[in-house]
Amino acid sequence: MGVEHQELSLLQITLALAVPVACVVVLVFLIWSVLMHSMDFTHVPLFIANLVPLVAAVLIAAATDAGAPIDLEPGGDLTALVTVIGLVSLSCVIEVVGHELVGYSHTLQAAKRHLLEPEIDARHAETADAEASI
Repeated sequence: MGVEHQELSLLQITLALAVPVACVVVLVFLIWSVLMHSMDFTHVPLFIANLVPLVAAVLIAAATDAGAPIDLEPGGDLTALVTVIGLVSLSCVIEVVGHELVGYSHTLQAAKRHLLEPEIDARHAETADAEASI
């Protein structure tokens, strides 16, 4: 509604798009670390790569009349709006593709290291206790 009536600035629209996406990206990495009981520093470049398009979107919006209402007329802020939306979307694509290419194998390694090894050690301890009592 605010965009159609040109009441919002490009910066306000960008922040409305970028802040929730940034929160989701941060939560994905935080939840991964909590669930895997691990902090994998190989994910830091992926995390930074996710945030770069969001920062670029905010910088573009700030450079394009930050306080003025958005102008959707031809020759107005429409190109900047499309660029901002594309950059925010790119951040989501980087998260998915990056996790599929790099993060998935690291997740499997972390799961094996932190979830399976304690279970195997517990079974070995049970077996050793059972043999000692015989």
